[in-house]
Amino acid sequence: MYKILIVITLTILFAGCFSQSVIKEETVLLSNNLWTLSSLPGIEVLDSQSEKAPNISFNLNENKVSGFAGCNRFMGPVQINGETIKFGNIASTMMACPEMELEIKFMKIFNTVDRYTIQDGKLIFFSGDNVVAKFNKGKASEGIK
Repeated sequence: MYKILIVITLTILFAGCFSQSVIKEETVLLSNNLWTLSSLPGIEVLDSQSEKAPNISFNLNENKVSGFAGCNRFMGPVQINGETIKFGNIASTMMACPEMELEIKFMKIFNTVDRYTIQDGKLIFFSGDNVVAKFNKGKASEGIK
């Protein structure tokens, strides 16, 4: 009986350490990269490598997010706890551009996202069980400091 208790205790201890390690690794990946939009539901971003492609960067030391929405720059607060993510009031510049459809849809996701994951070098935002955006990883030097 004593041996079973030791095995169970060690299993729980190692499982807890492993899950914290995975969460920390995702948080480091999240904050040390520029993430370029690759898709929104119903819209495929054809050239996610373009300078005009929407992107997002995280500064988790200051709980801030910033990026480019396709025409305007944006910034605001973000709270991350494990895989849970909550954006505060996002501010943006107010330029008008000929094509605003993608930007309008992109900016709406900040009101609905509640969870994220990083899989195969892609950042995926969820609202409930629905995928609301996918991003490709850029270079670490391109992210905000």
